[in-house]
Amino acid sequence: MRELAAHSVGQLQARKVSDVEVIASSKIDPTMLATFYQSFQLSNYEWSQKGDVEDLDEKKDDEEEEEVDERTKRKTKTIDSFMIEHESDLTKEESFKFGKASAEATIFARDLSNTRGSEATPCWMEAQIQNMLGEKSSDKVREVRVIKGQELVDLKMNLFHSVGKAAMSEPRAVIVNY
Repeated sequence: MRELAAHSVGQLQARKVSDVEVIASSKIDPTMLATFYQSFQLSNYEWSQKGDVEDLDEKKDDEEEEEVDERTKRKTKTIDSFMIEHESDLTKEESFKFGKASAEATIFARDLSNTRGSEATPCWMEAQIQNMLGEKSSDKVREVRVIKGQELVDLKMNLFHSVGKAAMSEPRAVIVNY
C-alpha cells in the first residue's frame, strides 16, 4: 500500500492534479486504507516557505483571449485536496485516525525542521508546539514540560543545550506526554 500511494502521488503530481478522491472497495480493510492515506500524505509533502509570494504571472498581458489550462498556472506540485471514500465511516476507525494523526504530526515536524535557523529559535519552536497543542485541544495530552537552560545540563541533555545555546533565546526541550 505504501508503494502504491507513493507511486500514485508521483503520477498525479506529474499531471498537476489538485483534487483527488479515492473510492475504496468495502473489501479493503480500514487499516490498509490508513497506511495508504499516511503514505499518500507524506509522499505529497513539499516544503515551501509560507508567506507572501509575488505572482510573476501578473505582468502578463491580459489581452490574450486564448483558453488556458488551469493546471499550467499551478505554482506547486502538491495535491491540494485528498479524500478516501469507503463504506465504513473511516473517521470512527481507530487505525485510520491514528494513521491520519501520525501523517499530520510528521508533516508538522518536517515543517519545523525545515524552517531556517534564524527564524526557528528555541523560543519560536516552543511557541509553535504550544500553538499546535492549543489548536488540537486534545484531552489525551497529559503534560507539557519545558526544560530550559541550565536544567538541560543538569539532566545531562548536553546536545540540546549545546545546539540551543547558539540561538538568541535560551535553549530548551519541549516534552509532550499524552
